[in-house]
Amino acid sequence: FATPMIAPWSTSPLTTKDRPFVFRSGYVLNVQGPALTTFVGKKYKVTKAAVLYDIVSAYPRATAKNFREAFESAHGAGSVVAYEEFRTGETDFRSQLKRIKKSGAGVLLVPQHYNEVPEIVHQAREVGLTIPIIGSNSWAGGDIIDRCKKDCDGLFFVANYAPGGAKGQNKKFVTAYKAAYKDLPDEPAALTWDAVRVVLQAIHDTGGLSGDIIKDRNTVRVSLARVHDFDGASGPMTFNESGDPDKCAIMVQINGTELTEYEKICP
Repeated sequence: FATPMIAPWSTSPLTTKDRPFVFRSGYVLNVQGPALTTFVGKKYKVTKAAVLYDIVSAYPRATAKNFREAFESAHGAGSVVAYEEFRTGETDFRSQLKRIKKSGAGVLLVPQHYNEVPEIVHQAREVGLTIPIIGSNSWAGGDIIDRCKKDCDGLFFVANYAPGGAKGQNKKFVTAYKAAYKDLPDEPAALTWDAVRVVLQAIHDTGGLSGDIIKDRNTVRVSLARVHDFDGASGPMTFNESGDPDKCAIMVQINGTELTEYEKICP
């Protein structure tokens, strides 16, 4: 038998594919494209979109593809009117952004990491691109507010978690985290907290382990698979047959000095 494992912030479908002992506490990457498509349709009423992404990096490339497929499924082939790429290490995006400006797109997806987003947003405004800019959950893993300042204020990205305006179990987590670290938690912190707690819950639910490590590994795996509506900081969690949580995506707004939940988009 393998050892049960739970990944807090892995989004690749391959993490749990054909691996019955592997689980995750965050959603799979391919949840994001449909969620973003639904959101921009309701929020901005747009039928044309653009994407700017790093073609070398696996996560942005996969997220860009997932969004394009979802958006064009909803609005027709060719509705992603600009699909611009750059390569890791490049820092001047003005040429791509100028083409996006001319494309007629009503919204721009930038599925890059939080440390890359501020410069892209700044250059977009510099070239006069005024359409809404949206992001993926890679925006959530660090200090995007401090890095981006007012340029990102009001923007939205899809995520697993937001600390602002916390309620219930999330409020308990935020309070404990702030007491320990004097700061608000980010998404990886929340998903890690949930991962640890759900494993402890699964062990508790076994009713006691035997001391036989081979037997106990399988017992814990079975108990994890049976978890239903676990009350996590990132929301209720129920594992499906692949070990992935059936949970809603959260649209997060950068709101001054906080990341706040704007709405949930459920599968």
